[in-house]
This record gives sequence, structure tokens and C-alpha cells, in this order.
Amino acid sequence: PKGVCVLEHAEYQPGSPVYSSKCQNCVCTDRRDNATQLNVIACTHVPCNTTCSPGFELVDAPGECCKKCQQTHCIITRPGQQSLVLKPRDMKSDPLNNCTFFSCVKIHNQLISSISNITCPDFDPNTCVQGSITLMPNGCCRKCVPRIETSVPCAAIPVMREISHNGCTALVSMNDCSGSCGTFAMYSAEAQGLDHKCSCCREQRTSQREVTLRCPDGGALRYTYTHVDSCLCQDTLCELPTQRRARRSLPLGVAPGRG
Repeated sequence: PKGVCVLEHAEYQPGSPVYSSKCQNCVCTDRRDNATQLNVIACTHVPCNTTCSPGFELVDAPGECCKKCQQTHCIITRPGQQSLVLKPRDMKSDPLNNCTFFSCVKIHNQLISSISNITCPDFDPNTCVQGSITLMPNGCCRKCVPRIETSVPCAAIPVMREISHNGCTALVSMNDCSGSCGTFAMYSAEAQGLDHKCSCCREQRTSQREVTLRCPDGGALRYTYTHVDSCLCQDTLCELPTQRRARRSLPLGVAPGRG
């Protein structure tokens, strides 16, 4: 015996590294195998990562010795606050600011996080009826019942709104029609009663616009929607309240139910 290790007709001196496979680290030892009279080759598995960074998870990698870290969540870091973890297609508002939204989308097998801010129309609380200020459905912008003398005229108000179609989404800037219009009730001598006039703030001109929606599989989808270009007060039908039937007057001294 020469006191060596042998692997595939190659000799290795004790202490020398022995290449067995890419998944193992092997070395020739001083120990001898009594059956073969050759030194024993000791092997250990290549060390693998057992943990991943936040937002990543270990997944199988075909043809590789170790699992690899693959991104499964978006991690949004906020100074002085706890990091926000979002799954693909998730959208959450900032706990400290309802006007800020965080989202996570998958584009070309890559997760991308984004931050969106809602732009609110100008708001003056001095023009509101006291105690009528509330939040709009988006939880960010304020609204109120305006005072009659300071009512905001009908106009196109810019808003940010999410468009969704077949699971694909996009945040789009569009217009809403909002404001007061001339509505009143007044006595009409000609009609011998009250004359009503109602008007509502509606779209005047619209146009068709295209937007690119982002899909969960990383693809994109072109989508056409109706955009409000301008708004105008337009006449509409007033709903009259149901009037009670007037009770018939009876002559003095005549009891009801008698001729």
C-alpha cells in the first residue's frame, strides 16, 4: 500500500482535496480502509443558505445543490417606521397618511413596489356648514355641505382612481363632476302653485382614453375608458313630494257623518 486515496484511477495524497461532485467537499484522510488498503476519502455536503432576506423565501433550484432565495413579497422601508410587507397585487394605505398608497406588482417575473399620492381639490373649511366636514370615500380628501352663499360651482375635479379589468390594474388620474347648481322652488301665479327647477352637475364633454393595465403574470393589457373633459349644470326632473289630500270643510253646526 502506498498510503494514498484513489478515485477514478487518480491518486490523492493525505490532506489533498478530492473532487467528487459539485455538491460535496471531499478530502483524502490518513485513515486506511482495511478491505481495500487505501486511504479513506471523507466528504461533506456543500454548505447552503438556510435563511433569506426579508421578502425572499427558499425554493428548489433544479440542477443546483442548494435551494435559492426567491423574492415573494415587496418590502417597503419607511424611515422611523416598521417596514411594510406586501404580496403581489396588494395595495395598502399608509397608516399615518390616508392620502398615500403602497402597492406591489409583478412585472417580467420581478416584484416592484410603488408609492402613489392622492391629489385633493382645494378645500376651504370656512365655506362649509358648521359640523358638516367629512372624508370622501378615499379616506383622504375632505368634503362638506357648502354654505349657500359660498357654494362651489359645478366643475371637473381631478381624482386618482384604480381601474381593474380581468385581474389587471392601473392607477389613473381622471375627473369627477362636482359642485352646486341652481335648484329652487318658488310660487307661480300662472300654475297657482309652486314651480320647481332642478339642475345637476353632469358631464358636458367626454373622450375615450387608453391606459396600460399591469397584470399579475407580468404582462400588460391595453384598456379604453371614458374620461370626463368638462362639466356643466344641466336641467333634470324634480321629484315632487306626495301631497296629503285636503280635508273637506263642513258648515258650522253640522256633525260629520250626517247629511
